[in-house]
Amino acid sequence: MAFAFAAGEHVDIGARRLAREGADRVLLALEGAPDGANGAGASDGDAARDEEGGDERAVHDARRTLKRLRALVRLLRGAIGDARREANGLLGDAARGLSGARDAAVMLRTFDSLIDDRDHRDGDRDRDATKVRASLRRARTLASRRAADRGAVTAKVRAFRDSVEGWTFTDRGFDALEEGVRRTYGDGRKALVEAHAAGETEVLHALRKRTKDLQYQLALLREAWPAVIGGYHDALTELGELLGTDHDLALLAETLGRRGAIPRRWSARIEERRLAIRTKVFPLAERVWVDSPSAWTRRLSAWWAVA
Repeated sequence: MAFAFAAGEHVDIGARRLAREGADRVLLALEGAPDGANGAGASDGDAARDEEGGDERAVHDARRTLKRLRALVRLLRGAIGDARREANGLLGDAARGLSGARDAAVMLRTFDSLIDDRDHRDGDRDRDATKVRASLRRARTLASRRAADRGAVTAKVRAFRDSVEGWTFTDRGFDALEEGVRRTYGDGRKALVEAHAAGETEVLHALRKRTKDLQYQLALLREAWPAVIGGYHDALTELGELLGTDHDLALLAETLGRRGAIPRRWSARIEERRLAIRTKVFPLAERVWVDSPSAWTRRLSAWWAVA
């Protein structure tokens, strides 16, 4: 079943169901990662690569589900009172416990996407790339080892799951979601205005966060009108990927800068790609945040009512 409220489902019933299902998915990803799942006869090197790849996928799945859970809690902003702060704190702590492994893996992939045939044809350039790649691989391995003991993360997720039964709701219908819907959309509009005014990395990263908030929130509400909400969700997915790539490139430039001077050819490629991304970001974001928060909330409320 999709991670979404069912059509006609009461908010309190659906929210508790989704919270429990999401927590179980995270625990399965982190505790159910297969040990010794490599085929017989695989070399030690193959086994290490398979284990590392499987571990990275497990962390990715867990982080993605934690984001969905945090979107659910934000959606319930006006519905569950002080329980929202406790739930958001537990999920935030769990997510931070997995962030280092993800960032190190992304840096390696982003660097590999930056290298082209010109680097491989030039011996000096190829050696430079090999050294940087080896350094990023070591950082990824170290980050993965630091995240290997996931007891603290799973403890936070279990505490969140246990807390769900104590949630009390102000309403069982869309009224319980209105404040969360309005706030999420309004925060996105504000971030877009700030991104227009100043295109710094951190401002664009804030827009990405608000994009992901709205994307995951709409996924939860998709059954109110799948065809239309699905279109919004697809646009937000594209926008989030563009902004995510921009942030990864900025983080790579910062990481390389800490290791010494960045070769001009690499810094130029990074800047060229970031400029190309920004030409796509703003027209798409303007379409998503064309409504006022109140108009957006009324629209979703009407769709929910007739679903």
